Amino acid sequence: MTVIDFKEIPQANTGEGNQDSFEAFTRDFLFVLGYEIIEGPSRGADGGKDLIVAEKMTGILSSTQIKWLVSCKHFAHSGKAVGTKDEIDITVRVEKFHCSGFMAFYSTLPSSGLQDTFSRLKDRINIEVIDGGRIEHLLLNEGNLIKVAARYFPQSFRNERQREIEYQFQQETMLYEYEYKVKKDEAIRQRDALGLVRAEREYKQKIELAQRKQDLASQYINGE
Repeated sequence: MTVIDFKEIPQANTGEGNQDSFEAFTRDFLFVLGYEIIEGPSRGADGGKDLIVAEKMTGILSSTQIKWLVSCKHFAHSGKAVGTKDEIDITVRVEKFHCSGFMAFYSTLPSSGLQDTFSRLKDRINIEVIDGGRIEHLLLNEGNLIKVAARYFPQSFRNERQREIEYQFQQETMLYEYEYKVKKDEAIRQRDALGLVRAEREYKQKIELAQRKQDLASQYINGE
C-alpha cells in the first residue's frame, strides 16, 4: 500500500502558477539528501534539463564530483509510465550541459523501453533512476526529509502520522491489558478482592490516559 499520494503535487502543465511544484520538490528533496544545487528550476525553455546538481564522492585518498542533469517527470495524475518519447537525446543533453550523469526523477516509473535505454547508456554515462517507490521510501525512512514530506504532501503526511498514533495507542492498550490480566489472575489466586479492584482501577486509568494522549496528538497534527 502506498503512503505518499503524488497527486498532491499539481500537474506540471496546468498553467495556474504552481506548475513548477514538482521541480521545486525535486530540488528540496535532493538538497536535503546532500546534493549541491547548481541550477534550480526555471520557467520557459530549459534545453532538456530541469535541474543540475552535483554529488561529491569521497574516497580514501581522494574525492570526485558527479555533475547530474536531472530530468523531472510528474505523471502521477495520469498514472502512465515515462516512455522513450518523453526522454529523447539523453547523452546529447548530458554533454550539452557539461554533466557526467543523468538522473531520472519520476513520480511514476520508467517504461520497460526507457529502462532498456538506461541500461544501454550505463557504459557511457552515469545513470540514476529515482522513481516514485524510491522517493516514497526515502521520505518515510530518511529523518531529514520529514519537513519536505510535510510541505509537499501535507495530507499524506497527516494520514501517516495518524496511523502511527493509532498504532502506538494499540500497542499501549495491549500492554495494559496484559498487565491487568497478570494482576487480576494473581489477585484471584490470592483471593485478594481489594487487589482485584485496584488492578481494574489502574487498568481503566491507564486506558483513559492513553486515549487522551491519542486524541491530543490527533488534534495537533490536524491543526485543531
